[in-house]
Order: sequence, then C-alpha cells, then structure tokens
Amino acid sequence: MRKLFYGKNAYSSWERGLIGEQLVEAELRKLVLTDWRWGYLNSIPVGEHGADIDHLIAGPAGVFTINAKYHRGAHIWVAGNTLMVNGTRYPYIRNARYEAKLASRLLTKACGTPVGVTGLVVPVDARDFTVREQPEDVHVVNRARLIRLLRSLPEILNSDQVYSALSVARLSTTWEQ
Repeated sequence: MRKLFYGKNAYSSWERGLIGEQLVEAELRKLVLTDWRWGYLNSIPVGEHGADIDHLIAGPAGVFTINAKYHRGAHIWVAGNTLMVNGTRYPYIRNARYEAKLASRLLTKACGTPVGVTGLVVPVDARDFTVREQPEDVHVVNRARLIRLLRSLPEILNSDQVYSALSVARLSTTWEQ
C-alpha cells in the first residue's frame, strides 16, 4: 500500500535491507529443510557499534557470511572486486570480505581451532545480474542461485565441524570484540 502512494522509493534503506534479508532467509530455510547437514543464524550483532552480519550459514561446503542486498529492478554488474548497481560502484565485496575475515577470527578464537569463513554477497530482486568475473575470495550470487551454489561447492567440513561452528556462533560472547 505504501508503495502505491509514494512510488518505488517509498521504503527506507533500513526497510529495503530487511526485505532483502527476509528473502535470503527464506532461501536458507529451504536448504536447511531439505538437507539436515546445514544450519544458519540471522542478524548476528558484532561489536558495540550496532553492526551485524546478515546471515551465517554452515554446512559441508564450509562456513559463510552472507551480505544480502535488496536492489529491486536494478542492473547489477560484477567483475573481480568491482560491483556496480545501475552504474554506481558499491563496496559490497570489500564489506563481505571484511565480515568473513572478522567471523573467521572470532570463530577461530571461540572454537580453539581454525575456522575458515567465506563471504557471500547476495543481491535480491535485481532485473539484470551479470558476473564477468567472480572476486577471488568472495562469491557474488543472486538469491535464485544461492542454494545451487552452496550445494555445488566441495565438501570440506564433517558434521562435527559444522555443529561446532554453529554452536559457538550461537553464543553472543563469540561476537564481542
């Protein structure tokens, strides 16, 4: 209703972010319901400045932080470390890389054993999504292909490792810096 009266930009950036996160969470739920080896967490507060990790998912293919980005009707283009939305460069890849490194450091400290984490940027509801070249250490994938990507990656963790990572990730003390 709000959109009807105020146009396509009626939602605040916070509301658009929430929509993107909810749509990505729906995909994660589908994966977990069809494959018990996966588990995820939403909106993990990190530090004391109001920052959070949109989603963290762990399964046979590893541990991933997910940065969901709602860009309804946008044209998204990716080449290496560059991600552009409607011709404007955004720091999503850099931010996803930072979140993954931070999560890896904090989970490693809490687990007492190395925990590698890979960042994912998941644009939601873009009109066009073109990837010329994936970044070296971050995956950029649209919401419709997220589950397919996670299932296609090689298995590197056993169920005990996944359980350990998720158990520690659920503790708020893990994310205090």
